Amino acid sequence: METATEANNDFDCDLPLPLDGTEPNSQRGNSVVSFVSILYSMVDSKENAQYIRWCEKDQGHSFEILDAVAFSKEVLPKYYKHTNFCGFSRQLSLYGFKKFDNEYRFQNSNFIKGHMELLKNVQRKKPQSQRKKQNNTTLLYQQLLSQLMQLQKQNLETVTQINTLKEMLYQLKLREDSLELKMQRLQDTFMPNPSSLAFGFNMMPMPSPNDTPTYPPFPSQNNNQGMNEDATPGANETNVGNHESPNPSPNFVHWGDSSQQTSQLPWKF
Repeated sequence: METATEANNDFDCDLPLPLDGTEPNSQRGNSVVSFVSILYSMVDSKENAQYIRWCEKDQGHSFEILDAVAFSKEVLPKYYKHTNFCGFSRQLSLYGFKKFDNEYRFQNSNFIKGHMELLKNVQRKKPQSQRKKQNNTTLLYQQLLSQLMQLQKQNLETVTQINTLKEMLYQLKLREDSLELKMQRLQDTFMPNPSSLAFGFNMMPMPSPNDTPTYPPFPSQNNNQGMNEDATPGANETNVGNHESPNPSPNFVHWGDSSQQTSQLPWKF
């Protein structure tokens, strides 16, 4: 059973260049690559049918080289700058052509007889290192994009929290102003103004430093004697009759000396 393998399994040579000097890997947007366009012309040409042609086994879905040595001498110089068949085979491999075992037959899904519109899809394969680098770049880009989206989400949450705190602060300020107003009203209602108290105190008469307090008159000694004489009109008569006064004068006892005789002193003022 025939199977197609990579075209460079049997060859490892330098890459050939087209006769127009265009690099094999040059691309012009969606246009057909120079190497692929030249290859199609070379395979489709009836002049080269004895060296290279479309394969009849699969109705032109592949092409075959009948004699590699003759093809290198007679055909390659017309289209490329050298006659190196192994370089030509390697070039086919780089553009995705697969080689069948035990024969010089090559196949590409976009290289079909009569379908030149598919030739633009035949592109040079990227080297393994370049594909790996591209994959790493893609992975890094995805990671950075994910981090950016996460930061944007965190930023949005932070902005929302800040707005919430601002609203809470505004409400607290309103409550504080309301409480201050109520407190002021309570003070005006239950606590008089200190300035009014001071004003009322100033309106009261203050005593003069020269004023002296007035007290009721204390009875004098003469008045006391007169009062005693008037109060006891029959005192002489009592004494004459050797009778004691009905109201004897009080006596003071000397304190601190119990051996002395008590003496009666008249109560006089």
